[in-house]
Amino acid sequence: MLNQIEEIITVYLKEGLVTRKDVQSLDSRPFARTLEEEFKKLGYIEARYIEIALSDFHDFSGALYNSSKYTYEQVKSYMYKNVLS
Repeated sequence: MLNQIEEIITVYLKEGLVTRKDVQSLDSRPFARTLEEEFKKLGYIEARYIEIALSDFHDFSGALYNSSKYTYEQVKSYMYKNVLS
């Protein structure tokens, strides 16, 4: 799990947005749902975690993002266009 957190931090710092395209463990809901709180504990108070699903719930995933760099709507749009199928 530590390696996954380190990988997520690396992508987060570089891109400001982490999805399952970057780290597959973001599709593990129990794990991914802890990320926002864990990032805040590490000092990343701007970190937010959201879950997005297609309207028919055919595909579902989460994203961790820097709210100082992206808005919720920007991340949602990115997820629809580039992650969910």
